[in-house]
Amino acid sequence: MLFQLTRPGIFNGSLNFVLNTQSFPASNVTDLKVQPTFITIGGGTQDNINTLRDAPGSPNYMPYITPPIGPDKWVHLALNYNASNGFFDIWINGRRAGAFPSRGTGNNNFRATEPSEVIIGGNYNVIPGKSVSADASFAAMTGVIDELRIYNIALPDAHIRALYNLGIAGK
Repeated sequence: MLFQLTRPGIFNGSLNFVLNTQSFPASNVTDLKVQPTFITIGGGTQDNINTLRDAPGSPNYMPYITPPIGPDKWVHLALNYNASNGFFDIWINGRRAGAFPSRGTGNNNFRATEPSEVIIGGNYNVIPGKSVSADASFAAMTGVIDELRIYNIALPDAHIRALYNLGIAGK
């Protein structure tokens, strides 16, 4: 779990930014599954994932993109939710990725629970004294977060690419 916008006392938050590393052996440094989820106004859960998809002709198809990872690798990850069209996009190193971006429409719009907390690098179950269940699906993050930004608007594609390019330039 990279980041969670919590729902107090509940295992899954309103927004869960998950890096699905258990899909591969620890020696794998060429693949990283990014799998964010969010809670909907209808009470369900929607997700997106950068995964190989068999529908390259689909209108919402995105190519499979995965960054190399490791202690000497910098990776830029971004989530962008646009409530006006329901798109929940994953961005990896300045490129849009994700097999299911158009899942947040109608009764599936994002819903943030209030009050909530922001947990970076885990969820309630990895914080001593705050555990809410025996679920061990998410471990505490073992990597390093260089910078975290949260905006209250959907960013234009060019803005996300510019943020990635600033990171590459060390700014």
